[in-house]
Amino acid sequence: MPRFCRLLLGPRVTVSGSGVVTPPRDIGELALCEQDVVVDTRHERTLPLGMFGAGLDIRGTHRAKLGIDTAALAGRLDTATATLHLAVPRCRLLSLETLEVGRLRRDDWLVNRASPADFAAALAENLREARKQAGRAEVLADAERHLARRLADALAPLGVRAEITPAPPAESSP
Repeated sequence: MPRFCRLLLGPRVTVSGSGVVTPPRDIGELALCEQDVVVDTRHERTLPLGMFGAGLDIRGTHRAKLGIDTAALAGRLDTATATLHLAVPRCRLLSLETLEVGRLRRDDWLVNRASPADFAAALAENLREARKQAGRAEVLADAERHLARRLADALAPLGVRAEITPAPPAESSP
């Protein structure tokens, strides 16, 4: 097709956007550790009767930050035994940052091709799985052990021992 025909009859794509930065707000979160999470996702779409499947494999690398809400932190210092008693809230996933997403493989047919919508669906599933993996109980427990070690190491030169217990869950308002 000649260039002028493509200019007249071809698709037109327009991308526009705007943004606003709002005033900062105080937060009481403390990131204790970060952990990379690598997730592979396969997205498949078939035509009726299961024929001519289109498939897309992607790999996402994400960085999870795990930590606590310092607003729920409570403690007392027992001067007689030089022990700091801390009630620490349970660790949770604070943020998940996508570092890289790449296509590993694409399988399709002339009559059924993987589309940008398929990639978007695969990416959404990849992010869901990354959040699920980063929020697993054993990953969060490891972050809590990390906090206990860091506190013990920081207080040892002062002659203070740290005793950490889980804080009771916050009461929810009706």
